[in-house]
Amino acid sequence: MFGGSLPCVNRFLFDTRTSPSLSATLVDFAVGALTTCKPSISTSVSPSTIALGGSATDTATVTLTPSGTVSGTVDFKVYGPVATNTSTCTTLAGSFPSIVIGPGPSPQSATSSPPFTPSAAGYYFWTATYDPASSANGQTSSTSCGDANESLLVIGSSITTSVSPTPITLGGSATDTATVTLTPSTATVSGTVTFNVYGPFTSTPTSTSCTAGSLVTPFSPNPKSIGPAAGSASVTSDPFTPSAPGNYAWIATYNPAGVANGPTNSTRCGDSGEILVVFGIPKITAFDFTNTPTNNDPTLGSGSVTYSFTIRNYGASAVTLSGSFMVSGPSVMCTGGNTLTLSGSLAAFGSLGDSTTFSRTCSYSGTSGQTVSASIDAMFAVGGGVAHEVSGSPATYTFTIQTS
Repeated sequence: MFGGSLPCVNRFLFDTRTSPSLSATLVDFAVGALTTCKPSISTSVSPSTIALGGSATDTATVTLTPSGTVSGTVDFKVYGPVATNTSTCTTLAGSFPSIVIGPGPSPQSATSSPPFTPSAAGYYFWTATYDPASSANGQTSSTSCGDANESLLVIGSSITTSVSPTPITLGGSATDTATVTLTPSTATVSGTVTFNVYGPFTSTPTSTSCTAGSLVTPFSPNPKSIGPAAGSASVTSDPFTPSAPGNYAWIATYNPAGVANGPTNSTRCGDSGEILVVFGIPKITAFDFTNTPTNNDPTLGSGSVTYSFTIRNYGASAVTLSGSFMVSGPSVMCTGGNTLTLSGSLAAFGSLGDSTTFSRTCSYSGTSGQTVSASIDAMFAVGGGVAHEVSGSPATYTFTIQTS
C-alpha cells in the first residue's frame, strides 16, 4: 500500500475482526504498521569566523528515520558574546523563528534569515529546533548548546596611535606609531597599516579638517606591514619631514590580511595623539669647516681652518639675529678677531633673504692632535620682542688637527 516508504505513524486503528485464539494480542486487531519517524537535526554556521561588522547564517538539516516527509518550521537562536570558546547559552543575541522547512522527502534543509550581524566581538553559539507540521512529519527535535559546527567567532579590532616627537621645529622629522589590538586576544594581527598626513592647518585640526585637498604628498600614503602577532602588534611610519610650519593631523588605517585578522579600523582626523605641531623658527641648517695644514703636511701642527654655518628662518615673520660665534684653541688667531658678533635680519620663510651664512677663518700653530673649537650662541627676535635661541643653538663644534 505504501511501497518502500512508510509514513510516520504514532497512532493506529482497530480492526473489526475477531480472533478465536485465547492468546490473541493487540496487534492481531490492528491495521497497518506501527511506525514512528525519529528526526535528527544537524546544523552548520557559515562562515564560522567573521570580522566585526560581518554577517553569518545557520543552516539546519532534518533527517527522518525511517524515510518520511519533512515539513514544518525551524526556530534558530544565537547566544553570546562570551570571551572564550566555552559553550554558554544564557544571553540571547538573536532569534530567527518559524523558518519554513519542506515539505519534501527526507532530508530537508532550512537557513536562518535575515543574516545575523553581531554588534560585539567574541564567541557566539547557535541552537536550532525542528517543529513538525504534524505527527506525520516526525517529532520536535533540537540541537544542544555547543554542538559541533554551531559556534561563531566574531573578531573585533581597535587602533591607537601616537606621534613622536611633537612639537618639532621646521626642518625636523616625526613618526607615527600605531598599535592594533584584536578581540578576542587569541586572534592574530596581520596585514598593513596605512599612514596619511594632512595639513598644514593654522589651528588645531578637527574631525572635518582632513580632506583630499589637505593630504600631504608624496609622503602619503605610507603603508607598513604589521604582524603576524597574537592579540596585539605595533608598527611605526617612515619619518615625516614637514615643508612648512603649522598643525598636521595623522590618520592610521589597519587593513587586515583576512577576516580572521579582524575588521578594518582607522583613527580619526584630530584624534588625541595624532596631531603634530611644527614651529617655524630660525634654525641652524648647516655647519662646515675646512682644514688646510701648512704645506699640506698635517704633522706640522699648523695651518688654517675655516668654519661656516647657515641660519634659515622657518617662521612666518621676519626676525632680527643677535649672539656670537667664537673660535678658540692653543695658538689660534682669527681674521677679524676670535669672536664674531652675529647681527642682521632674515625675511619670512619662503621669501628672498630668509637665510644667511656666517664664517670665520683662523690660523693655528701647535702640536699634532691639538683641538680647535667653535661655539655658536645665536638668538632671534620678532619685531623687537624678547630674544630666543635659534634652533640648534647653543652648540660647539671641535676640529682635531690631523696626525700622520
